[in-house]
Amino acid sequence: MDGEMFIILTGCLPEVIGDDVRGLADELSTPERPVLHASVPGFSGDSYRGYGELVKAVCERAVKRRRTRRNLANVWGVPPGMDPFWRGNLEGVRRLLAALGIRANVLFGPAADEKDVGRAGAAAVNIVVSGLYGIEAAEAFRNLHGIPWVQAPLPYGAAASERFLKIAGRAFGLPPSRIRRACDAAGRAHYAALEPAIDLLNDMESQRHAAVIGDANHAPALAAFVREDLGWVPELTVIVNDLDESQKAVLRTHWELTGTPPPENLVFASDRDAIREAARAVWPEADGDGYRDPKRPAFVLGSSLDRSLAAELGAGHLSVSYPVANRAVLDRGYTGFSGGIALTEDLVSACIAGRWRWKTPLQPRPPRSPPIPPPRRRAMPVTRRPEAGKLGRELSRSPQVPRHRDRRAKKQRRPTRSRRRWRPSPSTRT
Repeated sequence: MDGEMFIILTGCLPEVIGDDVRGLADELSTPERPVLHASVPGFSGDSYRGYGELVKAVCERAVKRRRTRRNLANVWGVPPGMDPFWRGNLEGVRRLLAALGIRANVLFGPAADEKDVGRAGAAAVNIVVSGLYGIEAAEAFRNLHGIPWVQAPLPYGAAASERFLKIAGRAFGLPPSRIRRACDAAGRAHYAALEPAIDLLNDMESQRHAAVIGDANHAPALAAFVREDLGWVPELTVIVNDLDESQKAVLRTHWELTGTPPPENLVFASDRDAIREAARAVWPEADGDGYRDPKRPAFVLGSSLDRSLAAELGAGHLSVSYPVANRAVLDRGYTGFSGGIALTEDLVSACIAGRWRWKTPLQPRPPRSPPIPPPRRRAMPVTRRPEAGKLGRELSRSPQVPRHRDRRAKKQRRPTRSRRRWRPSPSTRT
């Protein structure tokens, strides 16, 4: 096989058996073509932990310390696949750092290649855009290669993007004036794009009481976006990851980086019934008049699994977290200034499409009416060809000729056969 680097991932079966896969990888590894091993069994954690183990293995076995490049930063914390918008989100972070003259180095995505692994050892700073994931890799880089790391939430919208630029600029030691110019230039373009929609947002009474349901990466960023950029009220925030108490405490501390206080109704639950009970505690019932309840109209930002909850609450819905099964996501992302515009478009479009749907729960589709049968064809009368003679002249006067009359006519016209007389043969003649 032709390749620059090989990575062996072991799941549940080889880990239970106890195969020495790491020893096999060490035997096959060469300086030109390293072979790495990462233990990612399902019983030891979810896919987010597997992402951390993979990045940590790459850092420990494949990355070597090189001469520091002052404008290079490694970006960690966006697990591919578990984030439906991971391609667009990484591209948005890349554009934000490019506004400061910083090159973003990522190991995943269409723009990544095998050279990114070698360049990772020359980075000046590691940036972790997550509260929990990617920290192991950043710690390994600091312990092995002496590269510092900083933490910032996913920059959804203009306010979060400005905070991200300030955190990254201070980490690289950039002057505040340069950071301010980058923020102003991007902010002018952002608000100029939103200006035509301001009247629409005011006329349609766009404020909503939101329920944000997502993983530990998206839920804090989305809750901060709807509060700061849209002026919505995040009534409920649900973290669907299976976290222990120490991780929950770390996530609450990480919430301060979003610039907003931790929500009052913060729930850690991965069961759908528990999420429904938490939502019912905030919205007890969906009555006919949505404006009678001070916490309505409501809107659910979650996954495709939360559509039934939104219908039960009589609320709008947009799939923004894993899994997303009711919309196509190719390279769309919500990070950066342009990503904030895209998220605003999707949310406002969802509100316009179901502008009055939040008042009453969704009704089942009425049954289809039975198909209309095609018109029946009338049997065309059979006309007989009139015969010659008096009877034929009588028949030719009427276009419709009854069958029994026609038979009678034929019977009358049938010629009589004369009996053939016997004649002796020539041989019998005398």
